[in-house]
Amino acid sequence: MVVGRMLQDGSNSSSTTSTTMPSSTTPTTVPVDPDKVVGGGLITGTAGTGYAGGIDPEWKAPDKSKFNNPNDPYFYKSQDWQIILKMPKEKIIGFQNNLMKAFPGWKPGVLGRINDDKTIAKVKDLMGYINTDETIRGADLEKALEYYSKNPLEVQAASKRAAVRLTNPIDLRKPFERGAQAVIGETFTPKQTKKLVTEFAQMETQYQRGAATGAGGTVVQPPDPTAFAEEQARKLQPTAAKATEYSDYMGILSQLLQG
Repeated sequence: MVVGRMLQDGSNSSSTTSTTMPSSTTPTTVPVDPDKVVGGGLITGTAGTGYAGGIDPEWKAPDKSKFNNPNDPYFYKSQDWQIILKMPKEKIIGFQNNLMKAFPGWKPGVLGRINDDKTIAKVKDLMGYINTDETIRGADLEKALEYYSKNPLEVQAASKRAAVRLTNPIDLRKPFERGAQAVIGETFTPKQTKKLVTEFAQMETQYQRGAATGAGGTVVQPPDPTAFAEEQARKLQPTAAKATEYSDYMGILSQLLQG
């Protein structure tokens, strides 16, 4: 191939030099930060491999013995998605199928192709979830997918993102007082009231998140605040509750006898 020779002063030489270019060039890599840890949410950016030659020669695959250790969990780095490029061909479709189970509604661009852009992007998402999920933190990709295929991530994410409406603690004060007075003849202590407000909020949260998943089944709505307070009063002071019930019974009986 004939190319113009550039002089040191930047001007083109009037003469040309015949130069034979090599038949192949070394694949160009995209600059990366191999120590960047995937965490705090999902990984975003270019979904493709980013390397003309496939696996980045500068990337060091983690030792498999580092995975699945809950006492010293491995945290995936941004370039660790390349683990899938070493996956045996016979496992590729099964891996993508489990990704579809873990992320309902998602589909790969090409089933059976491991360097598929959509698959790579979703693996990056998966690594972000693993790094931030205490239940499965440090697990290898396949073990994590076994778990998430039974506990779909998009369902969990939707539940966590959904706003939860809680009853204002001030609005709970009066019904809690009525419930306690009716059962034990006195109100709760400030410490007991604070604890019951927290428990009631947990019940409301559990109900709303259970209803938001749309996964079917039955979810139980929280009780009326006064009824909740009455039940808790019986548990906190069973003796006083029985005494109040006895007193109420005698009062009713006296009225009947007088009437």
